[in-house]
Amino acid sequence: MPAGERAPVNENALEEMKGELIDEEVAVSTEVSEITEEWQELTTPVEEETEVISQTELKMSHDDERATLEEELARLDARWARKTDPVDVENFTDSALDELEESLDGIDL
Repeated sequence: MPAGERAPVNENALEEMKGELIDEEVAVSTEVSEITEEWQELTTPVEEETEVISQTELKMSHDDERATLEEELARLDARWARKTDPVDVENFTDSALDELEESLDGIDL
């Protein structure tokens, strides 16, 4: 933006902002700490007992899941059986529409 098109800067506002700015050297305080490279002994991990799922429980869960799916499929089949097929539009005729088409047949647009 050219200097002539810029809005004038309020010098008082700049002075007020300078007073509120933080001096970087004062604001950042660092403490030098000594890092020692010592090894710490770790405790031996304790093996947690894992749950063993028996084959019968696994088979029962599959059977339950299968029963749930079959129930859902039966519900969907029942809904589908209640629906009717859409009316075949090609075979459907409307006599009023046919009469209108015949009366407008001779008009050129």
